[in-house]
Amino acid sequence: DSTFENNTAWTGEESSSWGGAIDTCFDTVIIDSEFINNTAECGGAISASFGTVEISGSNFTENKAIAGGAIYSINSDVSIAESNFTENEAIEEAGAIYNGAEGALTIESSDFIGNSATLGGAIYNDEEGELSAYAEITDSTFIDNSAVIAGAIANEGIGLLQKLLNLKGYGALSQSPFFAAINL
Repeated sequence: DSTFENNTAWTGEESSSWGGAIDTCFDTVIIDSEFINNTAECGGAISASFGTVEISGSNFTENKAIAGGAIYSINSDVSIAESNFTENEAIEEAGAIYNGAEGALTIESSDFIGNSATLGGAIYNDEEGELSAYAEITDSTFIDNSAVIAGAIANEGIGLLQKLLNLKGYGALSQSPFFAAINL
């Protein structure tokens, strides 16, 4: 039941700034919270590395970053349920959620509306070198997300396992190595 609004973690230098509202490398639980207009280089609202993050009943609105407009996760287990991602923006990858470097992302019953990025309008599931990320997305809705490549989800990496079940309003999926967007 917390609100994080108009927070900034941005150095303006070449070094990375992480998590406009929260930067965590520990186990973290977020319930019924609001993340509004937060800014960072990686993870406009939340940056997570080497921990477990559980998010439920939360809203991420108009957060901005270079990668991971709302959430940037590497080497973390992130579970998201019954949450909304609306009008988040990334300059490069993942308008809403970036998942990389052996991260495990599980999303259930969540909505992704109007998020934007260059690659993966809503979600970018990355492979960094030989470190493949895993994502499982069920019973979720993707509406009006946009990107140059993969309006909804960009899934990159050989050996990457992604399970997409019961998606609604699904705009585009891009799967490496060809990044051929599929418009449904």
